[in-house]
Amino acid sequence: MRRLVMPLAAGAALALTSIAVGQEPAPPPQQPAPPAEQPAPDTPPEGAAVSDEDLETFADIYVDLEATLNKFEEELAAVETEQEAQDVQVRMQQESFDKIAERGWTPEKYNMVVQAVNADPQLLQRALELIEERS
Repeated sequence: MRRLVMPLAAGAALALTSIAVGQEPAPPPQQPAPPAEQPAPDTPPEGAAVSDEDLETFADIYVDLEATLNKFEEELAAVETEQEAQDVQVRMQQESFDKIAERGWTPEKYNMVVQAVNADPQLLQRALELIEERS
């Protein structure tokens, strides 16, 4: 089970990795809202429930993302320049986004479910069982 817990986070990272090629960082907001009004971006909303259907979809996406990562690992290992590595990462990211979109989800929704699953041991166990069934 330990082998799969880490990939849950890796899958989320893969799905949400942003490539900053040619992009400047966004300026910080002029007047940020007080912390009580603005939840941390990496935490699921309080009381966020993951339905059985969402958990099934999550498992399907997770397996797809793991396959995408495996597909590009060899290619990444063989790159010789930083530019080649960035090109491979961009293609890997786009394919990951496409896999998520094929299931009608956004990377943000996938990430939210990953966080909810990782925060709840029972949900994590159910997710791992579904992933194992699909692997």
